Amino acid sequence: MSYYPKKAFNPKSTNKKTGKMFVAKTDSSTCWKGCGLFEACYGKFGPISWQWDNLNFENRKHARRSWKVFLKALTTMVGKGQKWRDQEVGDLPTQKTRKVRISKTRIKELSKASSHTRGWTYTHHKVLPRAWETTESESVVHNRECIDYLNSNPGYTVNLSADYPSQADQKLALGIGPVCVTVPSVDSKTTKTPGGATMRQCPYEYSDTQCVDCNWCSDRDRNFVVLFTAHGQGKKRAPVEPTG
Repeated sequence: MSYYPKKAFNPKSTNKKTGKMFVAKTDSSTCWKGCGLFEACYGKFGPISWQWDNLNFENRKHARRSWKVFLKALTTMVGKGQKWRDQEVGDLPTQKTRKVRISKTRIKELSKASSHTRGWTYTHHKVLPRAWETTESESVVHNRECIDYLNSNPGYTVNLSADYPSQADQKLALGIGPVCVTVPSVDSKTTKTPGGATMRQCPYEYSDTQCVDCNWCSDRDRNFVVLFTAHGQGKKRAPVEPTG
C-alpha cells in the first residue's frame, strides 16, 4: 500500500550548487529514521528547512504540489536529455503503512515520467541489515529491487548514500547503483575507501562547478564514489567511520 508524497519544485532553481535546472523536494515523511544523517541533515536547518516545513505542515497547502502535478511537470518542463535534481530534501516515495519500504507503484510512475530526462537523486533508504541483524529483512530486499528498477531504466539515477566509507564498500558490493558518502572533513580530493574503491570529492566544494555542468551524480555507471563534506548547522552530528 502506498501514498502520494507531497512535492515542491522549481523549473529553474536559483540554488547556487545545482545551477539553473529543474529541482524538486519531497516531504520528510519519506525519510528513513535509521538514516545516519537523520539528525544532521542540512534540510533541518536554515532557510531550506522553512521550505521543507511547507511540505510537512497541513496548513501550508499553497506551497506544495501533488504527485500527479509533479509527474506532469517532468513530462512538460524537463526536455529530452536535460539534467534535473530530485529530493533536494526528502527521499524516494514510501509505502503508506510501512515507511521503511519504498513504494514500487510510485517509483514506476516516476521512472515512466522521467524516462526522457537525465534526473538523479540520493537515497538513504534501508538496503543493508543493521549491525545487530543476522538476516536480510524483506524490506531490505524490497528496497534493493526498487532502486535496481530505477537504475535499470533510462532517465533517472539513484545514488546510494553511505554513512561512512566502509559502508560505501558494502553498498558498492550490492551492484544496484552508484554510491556517494558524506564525511565530516576531507583531506584530499581523491582518496580510497577501506576496501580500495576510489572516492572523489564533489567538484563544487573546491571549484564551484555547478551540477548543471557536472555529470557525476547522473552517471549510474561511474567507477568511483562521490565524496561530500558534511555542511550546515548539523554537520557536527554527521556519522563517523566506526572504530574497532
